Amino acid sequence: MRKWVNVLSTVAMAASAAAVAQPALDQFNNAVDRNDVRTVQDYLKKGLEPNAVDERGDHALFVAARTGALPMVRVLIDGKAKIDLRTRHGDTAIMAAALGGFLPVVKYLRESGATINAKGWTPLLYASHNGHTAVVKYLLEQGADPTSAAPNGVTALMIAAREGHTDAVKALIDYGVDLNQKNELGEDAVYWANRAERSDMVKLLKEAIAKSK
Repeated sequence: MRKWVNVLSTVAMAASAAAVAQPALDQFNNAVDRNDVRTVQDYLKKGLEPNAVDERGDHALFVAARTGALPMVRVLIDGKAKIDLRTRHGDTAIMAAALGGFLPVVKYLRESGATINAKGWTPLLYASHNGHTAVVKYLLEQGADPTSAAPNGVTALMIAAREGHTDAVKALIDYGVDLNQKNELGEDAVYWANRAERSDMVKLLKEAIAKSK
């Protein structure tokens, strides 16, 4: 009997602790959303777990990186936030920063050990999608794989060409990407540019292909 009383007592204490912790976690996440660095620092000093997720399934470092909030990113990393922790959608903080074109955040995350090469979507693919040329160049300099492809086989060059991001396409060409790389359907960057009716991209790519022969 005494054993069951102890078990029930332990469960009750755990439930009580969780009930107390949830409001604190909500306030912590709200502070991250507001870019309230001081409040976040206070919670971290009290021992709050920086890697917990909010109701959207996003963790604090991802949210800070997504908005380009470098001071918040620094505080969270100092507070032991996991650099390569993924959201429920499979994205990391450096992927979010690359998508937003926040080069200082991308650099800080990379210098802190963030991974840039992996299966599936990568920071380079995201940066290329939105035409963030400076981020594209930095990632390539850091060793990002220019042949990496999304789950459907699309590459950084294909995405940039389709979206009409001339400077990003030029950066990829100058780096020496495979201009003839195809996805699983046999489509290359010229095909993607054609399909998007990007005649300027088609011309640029064909000229680059001719020069490479």
